[in-house]
Amino acid sequence: PEFEAGMTKYGKYLNASLELTFLYNLCALYFVAERYPEAQRYINLVLNRPHLPLREDILDALRLLEMIARYARGQLDVLTHLHKSQERRLRQQPNKPLFGQITHRFIGKLLDAVDAAETRAAILEIHEQLLALGPEIKPTGYDELWIWVLSRMENKRMVDVVRQMGVT
Repeated sequence: PEFEAGMTKYGKYLNASLELTFLYNLCALYFVAERYPEAQRYINLVLNRPHLPLREDILDALRLLEMIARYARGQLDVLTHLHKSQERRLRQQPNKPLFGQITHRFIGKLLDAVDAAETRAAILEIHEQLLALGPEIKPTGYDELWIWVLSRMENKRMVDVVRQMGVT
């Protein structure tokens, strides 16, 4: 709430790039706290503000967080639509980013999973793929996805995983 109040109060002093970064960070905080409706609010703010710069890394990360949040909330019909939309976006990109391809396949596997075993297998597979990317390749959204995957693997809340990692 303090961040939101500060953003409202000082919003006119923020340049567009700083505003975009700030909104993404607020979304990521709510996402990691598993407060998905609030995270969704910031996703919508970014995606519906035409004056913000087109930072594809942040927009892709927000789309990923939105899909995971929809999955976590059980909104599979909306997730299916978002997944198809992301597929169209990826087809239009001449140089498809590896992280985008990996996460797109992962969301597809979550959608296709018919039971807990298949869901767990998809989560274990994305875990291995994220490990294979290596520490030097961490695109925007990587850390949030990593925390979500670990929380699902260990059956813990994301904030507990963050604490366990020693991040404050």
